[in-house]
Amino acid sequence: MSNVDVLQSFELNGWSIINVDTHQSDQAFLFYAHDPLTSRYVTLWSGGAARDEEESIRSWVVQNAHGIPARLARCFAWHVTKDRGGLSGHAQSQDVKLDGEVVMGVGDLVLSPGEVVALSDEAWSGSGEAALKLFLYYGSVRLDFDKADYWTIIAAENGNAVGQYNAWVQLSDERSSAEDQKRAIFWLRKAAAQNVPEAILELRKMKLEK
Repeated sequence: MSNVDVLQSFELNGWSIINVDTHQSDQAFLFYAHDPLTSRYVTLWSGGAARDEEESIRSWVVQNAHGIPARLARCFAWHVTKDRGGLSGHAQSQDVKLDGEVVMGVGDLVLSPGEVVALSDEAWSGSGEAALKLFLYYGSVRLDFDKADYWTIIAAENGNAVGQYNAWVQLSDERSSAEDQKRAIFWLRKAAAQNVPEAILELRKMKLEK
């Protein structure tokens, strides 16, 4: 196949997910457990996804890409369901809603250096929404997961409900320490207390009260 465009890639702990366009069929995400240049992809995913299918897609990834880091699986599921503009590397306007109420307008995730500085100052001063915007920017546009993780925790500490749920996702990774696993439950309870549906569902799955 002579004309294949690589549109986007995600990498974590040796795994890669590469979004390609062959110009002959739908765009596809190829999952690699090793170096994409020297190995064959493990599985592929293509097609559309509804906003409420995040958990089912995460489960599909875990089942079909055996051994993939849990955080990368969750990142992919969020990307194809909530980050709808991500296929082009430039997210379009969308709202994050909890119980039907708009918590924040994500809007255009691409930030200028000046906007990054301004949002950082706001986040350090206590704004959960500013920290969440920085998480989305680094996690979806820059694909700098270390900085995305940093701003996730800041958003959680600043009381942002989505940030608290994301902090649980981050700290509940199977490679996390026992202390981080305990802290993950703390953030999950905090998110559930603010009526984040996914957090409430996870607590019920673990048979923990809200």
